[in-house]
Amino acid sequence: MIRILHIVGSVERAGMETFIMNLYRCINREEFQFDFMIYNTPTAGSYRDEIEAMGGRIYQVPSKEKGLVANYNAVRDIVRDNDYKIVWRHCEDAARGTDLIAAKAGGATVRLLHAHSTNSTGVSRILHYPLRFIVNAYATGRLACGKRAGRWMFGHRPYELVYNGIDTESFKPAPDVRRQYRDDFSIGDSIVIGHVGRFENVKNHAFLIKVFAEYKSRYGNAKLLLVGDGVLKEQCMELARECQISEDVIFAGLREDIPELLSAMDVFVLPSIYEGFPVTLIEAQAAGLPCIVSDSVSPETDIYGGVSYIGLDRSYTEWAELVHSRTGVRYDDGFTRVANAGYDMNDIVAKLMNRLISDKER
Repeated sequence: MIRILHIVGSVERAGMETFIMNLYRCINREEFQFDFMIYNTPTAGSYRDEIEAMGGRIYQVPSKEKGLVANYNAVRDIVRDNDYKIVWRHCEDAARGTDLIAAKAGGATVRLLHAHSTNSTGVSRILHYPLRFIVNAYATGRLACGKRAGRWMFGHRPYELVYNGIDTESFKPAPDVRRQYRDDFSIGDSIVIGHVGRFENVKNHAFLIKVFAEYKSRYGNAKLLLVGDGVLKEQCMELARECQISEDVIFAGLREDIPELLSAMDVFVLPSIYEGFPVTLIEAQAAGLPCIVSDSVSPETDIYGGVSYIGLDRSYTEWAELVHSRTGVRYDDGFTRVANAGYDMNDIVAKLMNRLISDKER
């Protein structure tokens, strides 16, 4: 059995983590096993129980913010003491990718750098460009979720595109499920504008709430279904109250039943400030939803023509009008279109695992 160490910030339910878990569920665990290195955190992590049930180990190390030396030593020692030859670093920027330096010191011979974003914030963004050259020098393989993400992390260096795969079959149309979920949330015949994502600045929930308030004032019967959790959730709930729409905004919390929740929606809206290639947008397209997305997100995320892009500098009214123009549209074969475009995780697993075997045997 080949044990692969994934280094990622957490095992919470978010984009990078969801990609890894989709991959983990599909691998042959008699041949491969995934282990995880995360930063010390007071919470257990949404995926912890599932990881441990599948035989994965979870190591917690100090974050770089808590101390660069302590972080480096912890990463190096875990790689060395457990004889990991394959280390797979998933990250938004080069500042986070410096773990590959410690991984090499610990003896890892296959060191994958996987770009999952097209931008970053704070100190990490400032350090990204100075560190990009160094981090790339320590990577034996470069992967990216999309072309923009690849350019952001690797510049002009070669890399391999790895789509954020999903279980496309789970997004088949299910009218009975749609009715049941709409009943459960007391939605009735309302138009449901939906969003899936953690409550953080980059996802731009405040903008979405104001767009919905405008939509509601212009077109009436509608609900906003927000799936996820995060540090800004309470702030967004207060904003909904200020906009006098709190009765029509559903905060569904952190959920596992994403295909069912998407089936209850009519339009998917993603006003992110930046993204890599968000798994939730792939899922929404597989569910057949028309998608309204900020033009900060790469146009390559439109898999089969169901995505409309609009600038964040456009008014709430313009966003609301675009959302309204797409209501009533549904692509019942969305799951098939997404699979045919190469986003089914079973196809991606076969390709990646063969690559890792080849890399390890070199």
